Amino acid sequence: MKKIILLLTLSLLILILIPGFIPDDEYSEESQRWFMEVRDVKPIPSEENRFNALMGFDADASRDMVAEGARLIEQVNKGIDEKEIKKSENSKQFFGASEYRDLDDYREEPPLELSYKLEREYKAFFETDPVNWLEENAELFQQMKADNQVLLERYRKLITMQRYSYTMKLDFSAPFLSDTNISAIHKLYLLDLVNEYQHGNQQQALKNLQSNIEFFRLNLEQSATLIEKMVSLRMLNNSLDAYSYLLDQKSSKAPITTQLSNFTQEERTLEKPFKTEFVMMSSVFQEPFSFRVVVGRKVSFWEKVENHVVDFYLKHKRMENMSQKYKWQAILDQEEKPLGEREEVNFPNPSLLETYIDPLSQLVLKIAMPSLLVYPARIENADAKITLINLKQQIYAQGLGDEKIPEFIATISTDNLKGYKGATITWNEEKRSLSYTVPGYESEDIPFVDIH
Repeated sequence: MKKIILLLTLSLLILILIPGFIPDDEYSEESQRWFMEVRDVKPIPSEENRFNALMGFDADASRDMVAEGARLIEQVNKGIDEKEIKKSENSKQFFGASEYRDLDDYREEPPLELSYKLEREYKAFFETDPVNWLEENAELFQQMKADNQVLLERYRKLITMQRYSYTMKLDFSAPFLSDTNISAIHKLYLLDLVNEYQHGNQQQALKNLQSNIEFFRLNLEQSATLIEKMVSLRMLNNSLDAYSYLLDQKSSKAPITTQLSNFTQEERTLEKPFKTEFVMMSSVFQEPFSFRVVVGRKVSFWEKVENHVVDFYLKHKRMENMSQKYKWQAILDQEEKPLGEREEVNFPNPSLLETYIDPLSQLVLKIAMPSLLVYPARIENADAKITLINLKQQIYAQGLGDEKIPEFIATISTDNLKGYKGATITWNEEKRSLSYTVPGYESEDIPFVDIH
């Protein structure tokens, strides 16, 4: 009886251990292609690279933001290279420890900070009519401009920079772009344009706002990471709101007569950021979990055991191939569909044999991979907002009254809007706003514009 129990125990132990000895897959052709495309960075002169300016935007007032950004990026890249050398020597890594002290200081306590009043007020600039805000806070507005003059000048330089190259090494430990200061200065700049349109050179203010919109559309097209694309989209939405407010100033000497173009495919697609995020996530699994140490506390015995178990069983290349095919690419494959026809993508249910051979991949992917549908929806919503703003301009230009607006919008097709194809443009006479009804899609983020 004891021999039988021993034999069964050994057999069970062998069955448990076998999956760990089964070799990992190789990267699929598509995964390899994504790695090659993302790592094929086209060099451009450092002084022309907008990415350097973005990273150095918060630099001390005495320093050049582009040169300082380039220095910080070089520091990060050097730290990643040193980590790779240590990894190749099988030395322990500090998982979570910062190797980029200067850049961390910039993120936590920027050398050049917003003035207290701007930090407190900027989110409210466009929550109501900015013209009314300016009338009620004229002195405060001038003070905020004076107190943040260096950052404003940097912003004016930034939006003239047309070239971009993501030169930071692709590694999960690399820091993200910090956008708090630039977001606040962006809104202050827009408020200044509204003020200029009201009280100064209207044609120049309008020209500057249109250039601002074009700049953030360029950012949408060129952004290499998801956070940069979404920050650019948020700032573009702010600029579009400012444009819509200028349309309402019907007594102006420079009425807006131009139409904004809808997004190009390059501006809409998330292909470039998704590929970058895929490569960055891959870097997480290149370093054995058992090599990682949490700084500031002792790792328990059972945590060490858990890390070694993950290293033994996890087939990271197979898992990455699955994420590329069934998540990242599956979302991209839906970009041509209307929002109401897009579906949340899921990994296929594994067979019993697949679960036995690879017990961890599905679990890790479900934990590590967020829902991604929200990101393309945000882009489609902004594209649809552009159409509404153009309709608003036409309604004002033609002097259409309330009774004529429903008849006018009934003639407008949404077939040029990929995400809103088949949607109906609606007129809410009580709220005096244009919006959409989208078949199969409901969201608080469906855009609207007010008609005054």
